[in-house]
Amino acid sequence: MTEESRRFDSRLIRFGALVVAVDLILIASVGAQHPVTKENTQPTSATPAQPPQDNTRTRRIQALRVTEAIKIDGFLDEPSWSTAEAATDFRQETPTEGAAGSEKTEVRVLYDDKNLYLGVLAFDADPGRINARDLIRDSLFATDDRV
Repeated sequence: MTEESRRFDSRLIRFGALVVAVDLILIASVGAQHPVTKENTQPTSATPAQPPQDNTRTRRIQALRVTEAIKIDGFLDEPSWSTAEAATDFRQETPTEGAAGSEKTEVRVLYDDKNLYLGVLAFDADPGRINARDLIRDSLFATDDRV
């Protein structure tokens, strides 16, 4: 593997972490606006019936206040990342909405006086098969793997 290829792979990983962070912020804000309750989980003509899932409990993540500098480099190697509580037990959107995640994922949240930091560790049993081809700004990533 050439040095240029390694740099590209490193940038791709960092870009993926940024996309994941933005996705999580959007998911969190939508979830806060539309909490799941037993009343609004009933199937309608527009949504297919799903097997019952434990989606009615409130899910929270504890954000850890930090004073140390957090470097935005795609690596979660500052000590605060290992101190922060990890959110786990995520649910699928596709292919089976509401089912347990097929791979382990951990999300940690840090904040300081000016920033909110989201750290995502998205594990994959076969990382060579990760589909990340749509590397253009403002893409919907419709055919790429994503969190």
